[in-house]
Amino acid sequence: MKNGKRISHRLLVNDDCIIRAPFHEIEKKYTYDIIIMPKMSFGTGHHDTTWLMCKNMLDFDFKNKTVFDMGCGTGVLAILAKKLGATNITGNDIDEWSVENAIENCATNNCNDIKVVEGDSDLLSSKPNHYDVILANINKNVLKTYIPDLAKSLKKGGYLFISGFFKTDCEELINLASGYYLNLHKQELKGDWAMLCFLKQ
Repeated sequence: MKNGKRISHRLLVNDDCIIRAPFHEIEKKYTYDIIIMPKMSFGTGHHDTTWLMCKNMLDFDFKNKTVFDMGCGTGVLAILAKKLGATNITGNDIDEWSVENAIENCATNNCNDIKVVEGDSDLLSSKPNHYDVILANINKNVLKTYIPDLAKSLKKGGYLFISGFFKTDCEELINLASGYYLNLHKQELKGDWAMLCFLKQ
């Protein structure tokens, strides 16, 4: 099976990870089986940006990491981080229904210790140099606004994963991030979309 292959609205991120709705049965055991009921929230895994984030998270060591999922939507990235070994995870969203949906999905995946709160980047300002990893799958203009706060809350040596933008936006975001001690660590494209991972110096 190829990476990113859709099977009846299920999504294989790779041969070890599948994202599916609760009513989808699966034929084999996956190391990471994530169940998502999206309702009105973003993050079923089917969008290229969510796939890019998940694929690159699978290659990263999350063990015992402190993680913040900015604009968590369904909570899919926070849930994957938990399954990959992160021990202290907070997700946030500005929409009340997304917060409720993420909490429900965390419970479905036995990830009840993930904290999900309503709010924006103000939640980060009180925790400088706090997180080992920050995840943000949001559109470019929102990212441009939040990058200063994201960088401030990230520990030195921490990683920022961002997506939700077109590959043509990469240069602008890389240049902006460099002004906040965020150096490009990895870049990956899928179709017209992109994922960037930065290391804080």
